[in-house]
Amino acid sequence: MTQRTVLELILERYGEEVTCNGATVRAVIQPLRKTSPLAGSLPEEYCDQMHFLYIGPAGKSPKAGDVLNTARRNYTVQRADTYLLNGEEIYAWAVLKPLALDAGTAVTIAAQGVTIATALSCEEKALQESEPVSAWGEPVPAAVAAGTIRYELILRNIRPVKDSDLYAAADFTVTVAREGRKVIYSGCRWKTLCSSGQAGERTVRTMELYAAARTEQKEEDSHE
Repeated sequence: MTQRTVLELILERYGEEVTCNGATVRAVIQPLRKTSPLAGSLPEEYCDQMHFLYIGPAGKSPKAGDVLNTARRNYTVQRADTYLLNGEEIYAWAVLKPLALDAGTAVTIAAQGVTIATALSCEEKALQESEPVSAWGEPVPAAVAAGTIRYELILRNIRPVKDSDLYAAADFTVTVAREGRKVIYSGCRWKTLCSSGQAGERTVRTMELYAAARTEQKEEDSHE
C-alpha cells in the first residue's frame, strides 16, 4: 500500500467534506501553526492564528483565489500546491483564510447591462467633504454643512467573465448582494487594478474604484 493510498484512507475516515468549484472531497483543515506540517517552508506571517492549513487528496488541488465551502465555515485559498515524494503526488495542500461571516454573498461588475466579472468580497467606504459652519467670532461651530459624497470600493478576488477586459471598463456598475439586500454602485471607474499569482496558479485580481452614486434595495423589492 503506497503512502498516497494510506493518506487517502485517513482523509476518508477523519476528514470533513469540502466543496470547491462544484467538486466535493474529504480533507483535513486545521489552524496553521509553526509546528504544522509544511509551516517551515511558508512565510512566517501565515502562522498568525488567522490562517488554516488544508490537506486533501492528490490530483484535486485547489488554486489560489478559489473558495472552499465546509459545514463550519468558508475559506479563500491564499496559495496551494502538491506535496511530492520521489516524484509521486502524495497529497494536495493549501493555505486558507476564513471568509468573514458577513461577507457579501455576491458581487458582480456589469457594463452596459452585461456582467463582465464577479468578485469574492467588497470593502465599501463613503466619504463626505463636509465643513463646519461657525458664526462670526464664535469658537464652536453652529452646524456642519453638507458636502459632496463620493464612494470608494475595494474588490478582491475578481474573476472576469470569458474574455472581458477589466482595463477597458468605464462607467460600470457594481452590485453587492448581502443579508437580504442589494447595494448598487453606479457610475464607477477604477482607480487601481492589481494582479498577482505564481506559475500554474489562478491569477488573483484586486480593484480599487470610485462610484458616483449608491442605491439600496431589499431583495423582495428587486424581484418586483
